Amino acid sequence: MVRLLIIEPDYCPYIANFDNIESAVREVIPGTSQLTLPFDTAKIGMLCSENQSGLKFNRQINEDFSVYGRCIICGVRENAATGLSREQADRYSRKYFLPESTLQDGDFPIAKAKPMDERFGRKVRFWER
Repeated sequence: MVRLLIIEPDYCPYIANFDNIESAVREVIPGTSQLTLPFDTAKIGMLCSENQSGLKFNRQINEDFSVYGRCIICGVRENAATGLSREQADRYSRKYFLPESTLQDGDFPIAKAKPMDERFGRKVRFWER
């Protein structure tokens, strides 16, 4: 089992366990995936769709990199995706906890948004998580 952090547009990140990286990519990433290293370390990477046009805005990772559609934060070892430790998953979950949205039809700047919660048909309160 590999532990990965899944980030979807308009939702808080969540930790998911998969049998292997390939099955996670098939289930989460639409189309062909790519491994990028947008963080300040070579030990953490992101799997996202190669063709991000037409996908919904997800997060502004840094000033040079925005991600559209669902993505996976994973560990990186020898240029291959691996699972995350519990501490790594928690750290990046806190870093990208609040969903982001553009203020006007795809124009920047980015605004933090309250996450949606489909379970109750209303917005989630922090203590309910």
